Amino acid sequence: SSPHKEVRSLAANDDYIFAGADTEAGVFRSADMGQSWEIVSSGTPHNAVGCLAIIDGEILAGFDNKTGLYRSADSGVTWSQTGLAGKLITSIVVTEDYIYASTKTEGLFRSSDNGVTWQSVNSSLPGCVVVSGSNIFVGTPGNGVSRSSDNGVTWTAVNSGLPPKTSVNSLLVCGNFIFVATKAGGIYRTS
Repeated sequence: SSPHKEVRSLAANDDYIFAGADTEAGVFRSADMGQSWEIVSSGTPHNAVGCLAIIDGEILAGFDNKTGLYRSADSGVTWSQTGLAGKLITSIVVTEDYIYASTKTEGLFRSSDNGVTWQSVNSSLPGCVVVSGSNIFVGTPGNGVSRSSDNGVTWTAVNSGLPPKTSVNSLLVCGNFIFVATKAGGIYRTS
């Protein structure tokens, strides 16, 4: 099998590349740098995968059917639900102290115990999340980008140079820059 549908997320550990696809198969895995792929979705809701992340050698997957996050400790052979049930997870970011999970409609959540428990950080900031240094950035549908420098306690809009009411599809940290991919088709970069 191969992730021949839309691939929404990629992640890698020392042994495998994982692809989260827009298909009922869900998660694919390659042991040969993408030359061949196998489905590794046993124990998942078998639905489209919105995001993937690696933490301490384990893989986390957020699915599109509001089933929350799933975790695999054996490179995708088996999976178990690990929190945020009922939420549609759009992105996952792992830092030294926290895992952040952004949802489509219910904002940003944070875990300090590797995903065992979760707390809401900000319910008014749904979208995608990235971390750069001590700053958390959330890209939203219609309100551009917000930044927190205190682990999500307070937030500030950082939309200088973005069109008004920008809908953000994706954020990327690259070096000292933050890239913003917008629904309107433009890509913007911090200066």
